[in-house]
Amino acid sequence: MTAPIELAGSGDKVSVCALVSGDFPNSPATLDFAFTIEQGKIVELEIG
Repeated sequence: MTAPIELAGSGDKVSVCALVSGDFPNSPATLDFAFTIEQGKIVELEIG
């Protein structure tokens, strides 16, 4: 399961901080998703 915690963005960059939980070690974990958007589509995604 993924639950968004915070959203920020400007221009073609959007960052989403989310709480991710499931059947894995150290669950739940907070992850940052960095999206790059071009012409309304996701062209890049970094997860950290």
